[in-house]
Amino acid sequence: MVTYLDTHLHCWDRRLFSYDWLHGTPFPERFTPDDVADQSAGVLGAVFVEADRRPEEAPAEAAWAAQLHAGGPAIAAVVAFLPIEKGTEVAADLDVLGANDKVTGVRRLLQDEPAAFFDDPSVAAGLAAVGAAGLAFDACVRAHQLPALVRLRRRAPAVTVVLDHLGKPDIDEAWGSTTARQWLDDLSALAGEPNTVIKLSGQGSAADPARTFDRAQPFVAAALEAFGPERCLVGSDWPVSRRDGEPYEAWFDHVATSYGLSETELALVLRDNAATTYGIELG
Repeated sequence: MVTYLDTHLHCWDRRLFSYDWLHGTPFPERFTPDDVADQSAGVLGAVFVEADRRPEEAPAEAAWAAQLHAGGPAIAAVVAFLPIEKGTEVAADLDVLGANDKVTGVRRLLQDEPAAFFDDPSVAAGLAAVGAAGLAFDACVRAHQLPALVRLRRRAPAVTVVLDHLGKPDIDEAWGSTTARQWLDDLSALAGEPNTVIKLSGQGSAADPARTFDRAQPFVAAALEAFGPERCLVGSDWPVSRRDGEPYEAWFDHVATSYGLSETELALVLRDNAATTYGIELG
């Protein structure tokens, strides 16, 4: 049986928190690990990633997520929202989150920000404060933002940066296209930076559902080559990347069987790198 740590699980409860992005979507009112309890025999634990509720609700969301566990995967670590644009003043927010011992990472969605945001000195100062606090930073960007992320990354070199979802390449583009080649060039530049890892995640919602794994395969293979198995993590991005009729563990099985990884490399990609990045103790 494949065993793994899921590094990217979203949970929410619209009765408790406000998520503007969920309005008008088909997603359920509430999603927790209980909803995959019957599909998670191989999961050793999951990393909850903030679900873009209103900023002022972030500490409460982190506290709620930390205690989620019934029949499904136990939440082993929490990636909480942090407004890094506050610069050094973000220390107060970090103190609040520090009261929750499961918070080992933070995220501030960057995917809709202009290039100027990445170049703001306050953002770099806030990112540096994350590293000083001993936390990882999840960077969720789109492919065209990768060069800006490299610039920001270089201004806060001590923090561990985790690139979510391969940097969101357009896997509907043919492999070898101009767009795909540009993504690979920019991803390779990021891979050259120290303290930087990548999540093999987020591809389930990016293309024709019937062909997602086939479309994603060359992109995932390229990410594995650029970063090496020692700097790759695997995540479901459920339920955002959930595909109808497909079990929760399907993406993990795909990664485990499709890229010629050795047993040692599989242990790194599926479990050990996640444990190191997010401070999770493996039993």
